Amino acid sequence: MKNDLAVLGLNLTSLRKPSDYQECLVYSPCEGFMVATWKNLGDEPGFYLFATYEPLHHEQALFWTGLPSPERMSNLCQQISSAKIEIATISVQRET
Repeated sequence: MKNDLAVLGLNLTSLRKPSDYQECLVYSPCEGFMVATWKNLGDEPGFYLFATYEPLHHEQALFWTGLPSPERMSNLCQQISSAKIEIATISVQRET
């Protein structure tokens, strides 16, 4: 059995925001991991639960990581026959 390493680069929501309409894996201390979309809707930018119009409270989305696009997932599926699957990580850069 081989061991594959996958790194999940989490971003602190208070320091870094995703792109508009970016689908993300969001971590909430109460709910655990959820899929949500970041939307810049007028005065209320934030995460909205997947397939709903329900915004998450800011305390419900402490950390996030962007999910790959369908094109990237297609490429990943094509790599499945290779010995090593590479998953890109998102680096966290603090604004100073």
